[in-house]
Amino acid sequence: MKKITTTLKEPLKYLALNRGSLVLVTDTEEASYRDIGTFMAIGVDGTRVGSVSSGCIEDDIATHAEEAIVTGQTQILRYGLGSPFFDLRLPCGGGLSIVVIPNPDETVLARALHKTSDRIPATLSFDFLTGEIDLVNETLLVVNASSMETFKVTLLPDQVVYVFGQGAEARSFAQLSSAAGYQVRLFTKEENIENILGVKHIRITDFDEFKFPEADPWTAICLFFHDHENEAKILSNYLGSLAALIGVQGSQKSRGTLLMELQRLGVSKTHIDKLSHKFGLIPKCRDPQTLAISVLAHVATAFDGHRVV
Repeated sequence: MKKITTTLKEPLKYLALNRGSLVLVTDTEEASYRDIGTFMAIGVDGTRVGSVSSGCIEDDIATHAEEAIVTGQTQILRYGLGSPFFDLRLPCGGGLSIVVIPNPDETVLARALHKTSDRIPATLSFDFLTGEIDLVNETLLVVNASSMETFKVTLLPDQVVYVFGQGAEARSFAQLSSAAGYQVRLFTKEENIENILGVKHIRITDFDEFKFPEADPWTAICLFFHDHENEAKILSNYLGSLAALIGVQGSQKSRGTLLMELQRLGVSKTHIDKLSHKFGLIPKCRDPQTLAISVLAHVATAFDGHRVV
């Protein structure tokens, strides 16, 4: 048993508003550039949102999507290993099973997307015989869907990064995280901070009075402070949460002081152990850009571990 999940919902957003075909990866064999459960949308006007390979089969899939719109019938395709299309081989050498569903129910897609916007996973069930899509109340998903009549994928809420801090390190990390596609919230005491594309700024004037937003398994908490006086206050709000990662910039000495302050505030050892022992995958970064890359890689790794609901 395995759970099939995805955070990549742009194709569904497109088809919730436009006519077209939904393309879904239902099985992979050996090497593959995409996971099972990956979506792609192909509009009736030829618009493409997302991809299911490195670009080697999308044109052929688009042709089948056009046929599906005309016939109203679901198309089940196989590429690479085990495929009848001998002139279309996958460079990775693997095999890929694809289902093309014409005109998926936009109401069901919209309901699922609305659910994830409320930070709740939403499971879609696909019937390959009828092309029907339903929103179901479950998250346990069975693999080997290529041999089944139905297939289920759980849509996860968007991954969010809460950045607390100030200075070039916090800004560089927020900017890079946004460019990587994460939702980013930058909480800072700084005034007149420059706007960063895709980053929402929240100014904190009093950490004692501030109402900290909740964190769920699709949230990472990252602290970048040179003065460490408010770190324990911030962390005491999150160490008992389900956040995917909680990490703090600083030396071993400052970490020791932080741990003592958390104990003084009454944070349990179990919760303190939630604090990551390292912050970033590259040791001893000496500039904001390298630190941002290092921590972003750490965040991506943590989120990958939380893809299973």
